[in-house]
Amino acid sequence: MRVSEIFATSKIVGEETIYWLEGAPPDLSWIRYATSRRGPIKVGSRTIAYGWSTIVPESQKRNLSRNVFLRRLFYRKRSDYNGPAPFNAVNPRSIKVGVPGTRVGVKA
Repeated sequence: MRVSEIFATSKIVGEETIYWLEGAPPDLSWIRYATSRRGPIKVGSRTIAYGWSTIVPESQKRNLSRNVFLRRLFYRKRSDYNGPAPFNAVNPRSIKVGVPGTRVGVKA
């Protein structure tokens, strides 16, 4: 089982806020998410970031992977607009602080 699959079904402890670049969740049927380390959020030229979560300063590391914290990044790849939802896709309107969101992707 992938870390992101475990993460998608777990309550998210230590999350403080969800920040959307446009002030609200994007009007898309699905969006990808990924866990992120503390520090600046970095996205590549093939990625479109829509938002991220912030975590409380005393948030603890998850034991699933070294240095991975409970911060999420919400994004799409530029190639996503031509294909089906991936396994880590969620409905952006279902994302709340501490709640993984409703999964819409299928397992590849």
